[in-house]
Amino acid sequence: MRCTYRVVFICILLCAACLTSGCVSDTPAPEEKPVTSVITPVPVPEVPDTGTGYIRFEEAVDAIGMEFDWDPRTNPDLVQGFTRSDEAITIHFLSGMNLDDAGKARVWAFGTSTANGTQVRAYDGRTWTIVPFGEPFVSPEIDPGRIISPGRLFDMNRDLIFDTTIKGTGLREIKLTDGKYSLAFHNSTRTLLFDAVTGDPLAPEA
Repeated sequence: MRCTYRVVFICILLCAACLTSGCVSDTPAPEEKPVTSVITPVPVPEVPDTGTGYIRFEEAVDAIGMEFDWDPRTNPDLVQGFTRSDEAITIHFLSGMNLDDAGKARVWAFGTSTANGTQVRAYDGRTWTIVPFGEPFVSPEIDPGRIISPGRLFDMNRDLIFDTTIKGTGLREIKLTDGKYSLAFHNSTRTLLFDAVTGDPLAPEA
């Protein structure tokens, strides 16, 4: 339960960050149907326990859209039955928090859009926490099949990312939006930028 509360808190922070960082459009969002639940934990297939508590980016992406199968015809016992939703889900930004040195994260969060509106979805390896967002994203669609994974990014840039001569090398968060990865560190203002397709380092933004 403690993990669920932490993921909910992360979702709230991400919503606030998007509203202040230019992730959303200035144009008014079309009126949406009222939601009956603001925060909706959704069960998904459990990831095999590796004993580390860290989740690969690929595992989180693969779990997007999984939902419990309530149909008695296909899951008569209603026990650990899951199916992939037919709903089209588009990713506009992603964030991984509390990273290890292999590019895995404790929690992965995604800004998504569907026919029913926009959402922030956070995955802790066992469940999804979905928060309706209510604002359109202006960031272009992210195709997970066309970007380099965080794990591969770390392999390509290990010397730069883990430069022990620079203070503040503890990994805190990785974000992807507008075709660029940004990597932040604990106890430091240091930020690294990378091309999300090639993995090449980019010059810091002014």
